Amino acid sequence: MMTLSNLAKFNATTTEQLKNARNAAAGAIRNLDPKKTAEKNLDWFAYTIHYAEGKKFESQAEEIAFLKQNGFNVGSYFKVNKTAQEVFDEIDLIDQKRRNEDILMDGVVIRLNNIAHREEFGFTAKFPRWAMAYKFEAEEVTSILKNVVWQVGRTGKLTPIAEIEPVELAGATIKRATLNNYGDILKKQVEIGSRVFIRRSNEVIPEILGLAEKLEGSQPITQPTKCPSCGADLVEVGAHIFCPNRDGCPDQIIDRLSNFTSKNGFDVEGLSISTITKLYEMFKIKYFHELFELTGQEFMCLEGFGGKKGRLANQVADAIQNSKQIQFDKFIYALGINEIGVKTAKDLAKKFSTLEALKNATFEQILEIYNIGEVVAKNVYEYFHNPKNIEELDKLIMYGIEIQEVKKQEFRETIFNQKTVVLTGTMQKYDRKTATEILEGLNATVVNSVSKNTDFLIAGENAGSKLTKAQTLGITILSEEEFLKNI
Repeated sequence: MMTLSNLAKFNATTTEQLKNARNAAAGAIRNLDPKKTAEKNLDWFAYTIHYAEGKKFESQAEEIAFLKQNGFNVGSYFKVNKTAQEVFDEIDLIDQKRRNEDILMDGVVIRLNNIAHREEFGFTAKFPRWAMAYKFEAEEVTSILKNVVWQVGRTGKLTPIAEIEPVELAGATIKRATLNNYGDILKKQVEIGSRVFIRRSNEVIPEILGLAEKLEGSQPITQPTKCPSCGADLVEVGAHIFCPNRDGCPDQIIDRLSNFTSKNGFDVEGLSISTITKLYEMFKIKYFHELFELTGQEFMCLEGFGGKKGRLANQVADAIQNSKQIQFDKFIYALGINEIGVKTAKDLAKKFSTLEALKNATFEQILEIYNIGEVVAKNVYEYFHNPKNIEELDKLIMYGIEIQEVKKQEFRETIFNQKTVVLTGTMQKYDRKTATEILEGLNATVVNSVSKNTDFLIAGENAGSKLTKAQTLGITILSEEEFLKNI
């Protein structure tokens, strides 16, 4: 990090002023010249330690003490609280003091101090269950809305992006902010030329909150009828506007290819969105499989790839070929199916194990996955029943894509093995998500609704209509105690 005092010192010695400490630190780290990086006088703060030879840590407090003893900079704040109220009081105190600190601060982290207890809590796919981040209320400012541009994503959905007069907000210069959709624009009553409220949600994404002042000469924002990328007639689906020209819309094609080669997909190093744009403009590459036809010669035709005997061009071409072996979840993500992120892609890969199984999955089987609703299940089902998509998948396999199948787990034998289970009511020991994970770990399929195909209903307290239906159908009903005994 760059402290605010070091930012002030640096700006006092240069004509090229740095606007804020966060951007200055990020820019210094990206700089390829270590001398230039050193000029920024960054600090390094430690907050945990994973290993120290011959020492076992029992708490966060012990880790912090060890780091201090060994000369590491741990920052100016660390405190152990005993109760929830103490935590809330401490957050309020930090909120009052944070603007006088020597670092930019947008929140605090609350962690379980006892390390052994952390292991009991475990992790979700994205975060530990034993820690949480508390964000302070986002700062709000006003600015003039100069224009609205409509961006077309890989699914054809148009998103309105507001262009505003530059304004400083939460340590960054903001020039653009999101407006979500046209209904959001109407609800917030914002107009071009008007003064609007802007907030940086979670200190990251700038968002237009609403109208601050309607100024003279302001103009209503009109809903587009033609795609700004390809000129096709737009269609409305619910609250959103879509371009239906899937294979002829440049922005959709470029965004799909970029998602395909992204870190969470095929992870092709050196293939940025600007390079993909150049490939589209020069060679009209539209489909995933066409990327695997590229050689260094094609890249040498692009601006910035011709020097040093085409070394960079060959490196990117090789990176594409080297990406052909891919994990199943990353392959699913790379396809760019609407509403499918990293977590859902992992869930689909875990459930179906192979591409063939996923292609042949029924709508009901997809819906069985925890946290997948009807809209997402419909998107997945329709994707794998679209002849054009199936043709593209076949071509990818033909071009040598090797999908690493998810190995089937060996499950210990319980009454839940290969059974369909429904959870209802409130359990004392586990929440619904944890109970679902336990059952799936025992090779059970957990679904949301009771039917004649249900093998077990696990009923916690205040079980409702699902319990009544299960009793009517003669389904085996287990109490929480019986569930715990059997796992």
